[in-house]
Amino acid sequence: MLDERYRAALKQSRLAILPDETLEAVVAGAVFLDVPAGGTFFAARRPVFACVVIDGLVRTFLVSADGRQLTVRYTRPGDVNGATALYSRPLVNISQQAITDSRVLILRTESVVARAKSDVALANVLLVELAERSASYIHALASTTLSPLRENVVRHLLDLAAVEQPGRRLVARLSQQQLADHVGTVREVVGRILRDLKDQGLVLTGRDEIVLLDAERLHDLTWPRMY
Repeated sequence: MLDERYRAALKQSRLAILPDETLEAVVAGAVFLDVPAGGTFFAARRPVFACVVIDGLVRTFLVSADGRQLTVRYTRPGDVNGATALYSRPLVNISQQAITDSRVLILRTESVVARAKSDVALANVLLVELAERSASYIHALASTTLSPLRENVVRHLLDLAAVEQPGRRLVARLSQQQLADHVGTVREVVGRILRDLKDQGLVLTGRDEIVLLDAERLHDLTWPRMY
């Protein structure tokens, strides 16, 4: 019988549609990992694994040779991270970091792949996951390379502020340096963009936080999103 801990962990994910027998095979050897806000639980140049986000917000990002960072994806409860690692050699410069206190279920690659070879339902779930990831990464690449940096800054602020805010106050809790890392630029450039947004009455800046005053107007500044 499927352990209730795993059932609860997977209930928000696309894996939840699978029968208990399949899920038991998928979680064989899986382990829970609690990661404090700011903690990096998978670092560049270390073996990649697939995991399901249970709680919190996780950032997946690339790291350049000179240490600059570029966020490629945010994952929330129910999202699967690292599905490509099940079938291909992953990038060596990719990392994952908890933006808020997070919990993930780390899957054992061998267990998932072995079951998918004979289980069409599981294989289809993984195929849909991989297809959606491919489409979203292409869109992210287009948004990053074809849209102005100002739009990328606003998009990341909206992404971060959208996570379980108390009341109606939208706040992105990060420093200007962290925001610069997220969009692949330097702090001085981000500072100029934030000053411009502040002059327009769209944001307020504080110590390690940026308050979004008008989400609708900010959203109008961003590239239309597919996901």
